Amino acid sequence: MGIYSTDFVIFDVETTGLSPQFGDRIIEMAALKIRDQKIIGRFETLIDPQREVSFAAYAVNGISDEMLIGAPLASEVLPDFIRFIEGCVIVGHNVKFDMKFLNNELKLAGLPQRDLQRTIDTVKMSRGMIPELGKYSLATVSDFMGIKNVQKHRAMADVEMTSKVFLHLLQMAAKRRICSLSIIESLFGPNKIVKQHKRTKLKEIQRALDEKANLELMYIGNSSGASIREVTPSKILGTGKATLLVGHCHLRGEERYFNVDKIIQLETLIK
Repeated sequence: MGIYSTDFVIFDVETTGLSPQFGDRIIEMAALKIRDQKIIGRFETLIDPQREVSFAAYAVNGISDEMLIGAPLASEVLPDFIRFIEGCVIVGHNVKFDMKFLNNELKLAGLPQRDLQRTIDTVKMSRGMIPELGKYSLATVSDFMGIKNVQKHRAMADVEMTSKVFLHLLQMAAKRRICSLSIIESLFGPNKIVKQHKRTKLKEIQRALDEKANLELMYIGNSSGASIREVTPSKILGTGKATLLVGHCHLRGEERYFNVDKIIQLETLIK
């Protein structure tokens, strides 16, 4: 199954404050379900948090206590939302924040909490694709991409902007040969990236040199960001500060130097 045929749910919440552990609650949830770059489902609701909205939260999202009068409780809307996201990969801008609040509401409602494993963070993905940007707020990233939506800090407005950012990031990733959902999840999901041991990488490079074979490597450069590259190796170079793989990069069409410590994984391509 291609990555675009995956069901993604772009998700965002607005809250009474920043800390569910200190009693803050969700006041608005919104999500878009996307497949093949098209919206196939929509979920949006205000929620009665059963407490006051802080002034700081109101100043950001503009949701007042009066707007929440008559809104459903979280426990009333969560079953529908869980059905909506079932089997999907959850995507969000700083998605851990949204999932932390979602799991708090599920716990309070006596419902099973959600695993973070099938989540993709567009903040982490933006850092990997656009390392030169430096700042990664949703407004900054979308402006860099030429996405002109005005961020309103309401849940659905943020979801719509995040969905455009995410699809743009997928296109950027594809140009760098990052086309597999499993690789995107490993790079931009909740877990720390597991690197091959340096000794293992050096043995594999030497094998490719001996067999005159190409290497495929997952690389995260300080200035180039994340990419999958096919490289025809020519030598291993020790500079004192770093060990470098020197070879012809098929992605760039020229000889390049790769810091072995920046290589996440590599394998020899058998002819």
